[in-house]
This record gives sequence, C-alpha cells and structure tokens, in this order.
Amino acid sequence: SDFFLFLWMLLNAVHLTIFYLIHTDDIYNYPQLLGLQFPLPLLHGVFLYLYVSSVTNQFPNRKYIPYLHLIPTILTYIYLIPFFLLPNEQLIEIFKNKGKGYETFQTTLLIAVFLSGVIYVFWSSILLKNHKKNIRNQFSDIEDINLKWLQFLIYGLGLVWLIVIVSQN
Repeated sequence: SDFFLFLWMLLNAVHLTIFYLIHTDDIYNYPQLLGLQFPLPLLHGVFLYLYVSSVTNQFPNRKYIPYLHLIPTILTYIYLIPFFLLPNEQLIEIFKNKGKGYETFQTTLLIAVFLSGVIYVFWSSILLKNHKKNIRNQFSDIEDINLKWLQFLIYGLGLVWLIVIVSQN
C-alpha cells in the first residue's frame, strides 16, 4: 500500500506542478508538457482504488488486474502521440485556442474522467464497506481498526470530484 500511496503522491506533485505552470503561463516555456496533463485525472481514481484495495487486503489475486486499470490512460497517451509530435508553436497555439481541433477528444476525455472519478470513489467505498463487514465478523472490538481515516479520504475525494463536475457545467 505504501508503494501505491507513493505513486499517487508523485502523480499529485506532477499534476500540481503542471497546474502551476499553466496558471503562471510558464507552461509555454515547456510546451511538450501541455499534452501530458490531459490523461492524469484518469489516474487519481485508479490510485485511490489500488491504495484502498491494498490497505484493506482486498487486492486482486491475479497480478495483471491492476494494470488493466491503466488501459484508459495508456490509450489516451497513444491517441495523443500525434499531438506530442507537433512543433512547439503549434502546441502552444492549440492550447491558447482551448484545444481547437481536439474538441471531440476533450469532450470524450472529460466524460471518461468524470466517470472514472465517480466509479472509483464508489468502488473504493464498497471495498471499505466490505472490509468493515469482514473485521466485524472477525473481531469483537473494532474501534481501533475501523479505518475511519480511509473513509474520510474516500469521501473527501468524492467531494473533490463532485466540485470538479459541478464547476464544469
């Protein structure tokens, strides 16, 4: 679980750095980073799920299953290969024109990101609920092992997704 938490925090650091660069317009000094940011939100829910499943000892038995969760992100980056190969000036122009020429991609990605966020928060809360049920059946005193902090993390991330979805409308 520590490994997934580390990767998730690393993802947050990269994502926040790119947001900072966009906010300060320094991103135009590194135009190749413009496309890097788009698939990153797809990974937040995945890392929440992987972290919760490992903390609650419900990690998939088959070793390849966690990698399947990365398929949407990998497919998005594959789709963006032509974008990454564009000259820097053209990347900047597309970004300044709010993705002109990539409207369908942006809409599809936005829907995928919203669905991913909601589904993984819901799925993680189910994992936590199952875990609570299991420990209730195994222990008489569960006050110290209820993982209330994990419940707050899931609900907090759910609130973040709700704010993101509402702010897009």
